Amino acid sequence: IGVCHTGLKGLQNNILSEIIIKLEEIGCKKKNLIIAMGPAINRNNYQVESKDIAYLLTEITDRKILEYPSYLYKSQVKDLIPQLKIDINPKKLFFDIQIAATLQLIYAGLIKEQIHINRLCTFSNPKLFNSWRRNHSLSRQWSCIYS
Repeated sequence: IGVCHTGLKGLQNNILSEIIIKLEEIGCKKKNLIIAMGPAINRNNYQVESKDIAYLLTEITDRKILEYPSYLYKSQVKDLIPQLKIDINPKKLFFDIQIAATLQLIYAGLIKEQIHINRLCTFSNPKLFNSWRRNHSLSRQWSCIYS
């Protein structure tokens, strides 16, 4: 059992692939891994600078889409890159970090049946979760693993 918290910076640094490598080094077999993602901010609430995710999107989609921003506006973004939603600000996008993490795990050699996602939004559920983006509070939340 292992635990990893990753946000945008962790995805940019490919922390998920690094963890899989470390698990394999201690004897885990990639085919036996089960990944569970806890609640996270969802795409409708996670606004990021497009420049901050350009490399990450190229890596996980194999497309240099952000080099042609006008193309994004002319296409159906949700069909083209499911983890994105266009913002009215041309320098920002709404980003689905859980789908991006899933794609990184798939590129690392896992299959989608090994990956399970809790789609509760930490931003949209103030009674259940703390959210820095919502409250600007240093409150923490705890998670646990049990079997």
